[in-house]
Amino acid sequence: MAGVARIVDGAAGLRARDGYRRTGLLAGRFADSHPRFSQRWPRLAKAVDSPQTAVVGDALKIALGIGMCAARNHPRRQGLLAVTDIAVDRVLVARTNLGREGSDDMMDTLSVIAALTALEADEAPARYLTALNVQLTLSYVMAGVAKLASYEWNSGEAIRMIMSTESFGDPGLHRWFTEHRRAGQAVTWAVSVGEVLYPAIYLVPDRRLARTLAAAGMGFHLVVAAKMSLPQFIYAFGAAYPAVFWAIDRLGARRAVAK
Repeated sequence: MAGVARIVDGAAGLRARDGYRRTGLLAGRFADSHPRFSQRWPRLAKAVDSPQTAVVGDALKIALGIGMCAARNHPRRQGLLAVTDIAVDRVLVARTNLGREGSDDMMDTLSVIAALTALEADEAPARYLTALNVQLTLSYVMAGVAKLASYEWNSGEAIRMIMSTESFGDPGLHRWFTEHRRAGQAVTWAVSVGEVLYPAIYLVPDRRLARTLAAAGMGFHLVVAAKMSLPQFIYAFGAAYPAVFWAIDRLGARRAVAK
């Protein structure tokens, strides 16, 4: 799962490689952000900021992702590849010095968990999948709590406001939510409450219903990707959803045995 996510992430980076140029949005800012380091090791700082470094980093992500997929039955090899992936990602993050999104944190978590469970031998796959479910639960619940504590989300106006922005908005949806305020408020509250209540998915006794709810969660990310131009959430969080279906089936099997 982490491997597939990194392959897509690397491919997306290569497609956006024009942004790595000095005038691009993803231009290197390491030297400016670390003046003392750049004064002491100017060549190294220049190398980090080079567009070629970002391109090589994306290519490495793809190679490491393929390796992680190929090593899915070999936890130790996958762990070693995950550690290398984390190192490459740290260099690229330091290079751009941009703010990070939830999808970036999830991508890192996939690799970190793969590295931490690498030495668990036969128990590695189950512990890896369990850890992904814990991380996904924390991600949704914390995001939901933060939204409920926010005035914009608590007032029910957040979705309408987001749709008015240039980066993540949709003029058509903004007009519709402006004309249908109550519908916009319902959608806004549904997102917040749905994230907070995500853990309930593991308590649903009907396995089919639980899987349907999980599919709806993935559908949420598809909508976000389509309407807010945030496709990275699909492969970052989508990579964790096979673990959700695994947990649902495992819990369902345990309930069946208990009966």
